[in-house]
Amino acid sequence: MFKMRIPFKRQIRYIKIYLYLSKSAKEEILFKNEKPIFDIVSIAFNNEIVIKYQISLLKKYLTDNFIYTVIDNSSNSDKQQKIREVCINHKVNYIKPPKNPFQDELGSGSHGTALNWAFKHFIKPRHPKYFGFIDHDIFPISKTSILSNLSNSEIYGKVDTRGNKWYLWPGFCFFSFQFLLGKKIDFMPEKGVDTGGKIWNSIYYKFDKNLIPNLSVKCEQLQPGENMATDCYETMGDWIHTINASECISAPHKNELVTNLLNKYL
Repeated sequence: MFKMRIPFKRQIRYIKIYLYLSKSAKEEILFKNEKPIFDIVSIAFNNEIVIKYQISLLKKYLTDNFIYTVIDNSSNSDKQQKIREVCINHKVNYIKPPKNPFQDELGSGSHGTALNWAFKHFIKPRHPKYFGFIDHDIFPISKTSILSNLSNSEIYGKVDTRGNKWYLWPGFCFFSFQFLLGKKIDFMPEKGVDTGGKIWNSIYYKFDKNLIPNLSVKCEQLQPGENMATDCYETMGDWIHTINASECISAPHKNELVTNLLNKYL
């Protein structure tokens, strides 16, 4: 009987993921630990400024009853400490997972692994009625509700399409927890799709995309230029996505520009 041999490098990758997902948090500071109706988890990465604004703008504009938690995937220890201090000062839940085995890689592998850890170790044990993941550079800018969009659809968020596959971008994705029970949830990228696209294989391929409430997405100019990562931001309904807060692409003045933009909404 023929057996397909898994390449050695891929075997090592699987082992790294397995060992990472088997580990508990390095640190948990939980100010709100009651059984939630709606959990929102922000995956932080090396930028305390956007986390500070995200906390303030969520409190101001999101009308749902929610519990917000920062899961810190930072690779820089100084930035990690600053994010931790921001969360403590604002009495926001803060969790530091074990060291990500892919933190030295460009975004997708590290992000997907952190999301999988957060789902296994934080979301599943809490069993919220609803939950969602947001990037650290996503901000509401007017009164808005996520739960109203989940009232007629088990999932909601920004839809990305790659080829013949669509999926919710994991920087802005929300779910009914009950809907996911018994389904395989894996936020890792795979060939042809970015982070979150692998869930196409277990959920999205048989879900009617037309049931997802429409989210209007538009690119706006942050400064002159055509580089999406350094010069632009997105409007997404009542939210904005300022893009590249992790500085995967160098953007020396981006934080200043983003701060000037967000100050208008405080």
